[in-house]
Amino acid sequence: MPHCAHCKRKWTMKDTFFKPVQFKNKMNCPYCGKTQYLSAKSKKRQSMLAFIPPIPLYLATLLDWSLPIFLAICIVLFVAGMAVLPYFYQLKNEEEFIW
Repeated sequence: MPHCAHCKRKWTMKDTFFKPVQFKNKMNCPYCGKTQYLSAKSKKRQSMLAFIPPIPLYLATLLDWSLPIFLAICIVLFVAGMAVLPYFYQLKNEEEFIW
């Protein structure tokens, strides 16, 4: 779980999971109220998740999976990705850009 860059307190799973889902560039710390931003490293890790969805599609065509198996694997991968994502967040006091 990420730690606030200002007060150094560890965020809860609830705070970490639901704040970035709001599609905002900034998040307020639930403890000190200071504005926090995802680090450039965290943003790069999130962008790497875009490469995961084509994998089951490729395997489905290669291995001739049925539609229910394909959908089940996609759902499992989605849930696993969403559950693991908060553990990769790093917070900064200032906004960093990827480039």
